[in-house]
Amino acid sequence: MSEVLPVDPTITIRAETSVADPDACKFTVSRTVYPGGPFLFDAKEHAAGSPLPERLFALPGVAYVLVADDVVTV
Repeated sequence: MSEVLPVDPTITIRAETSVADPDACKFTVSRTVYPGGPFLFDAKEHAAGSPLPERLFALPGVAYVLVADDVVTV
């Protein structure tokens, strides 16, 4: 069973679709998600050990995850 963790109410996330790639969605978070980078996870196997990309790849249809500071593109 998954543990539900409390969310900081001061964190905001803005989602927007990409004009260049309508299958991609960009999420901008009000704090740093993954310092350093950018990091491209282009396969589920490459996400091993990285909690956020691992969870995103568990969703159907996810082909890649790009993380850079406060932006996550799926």
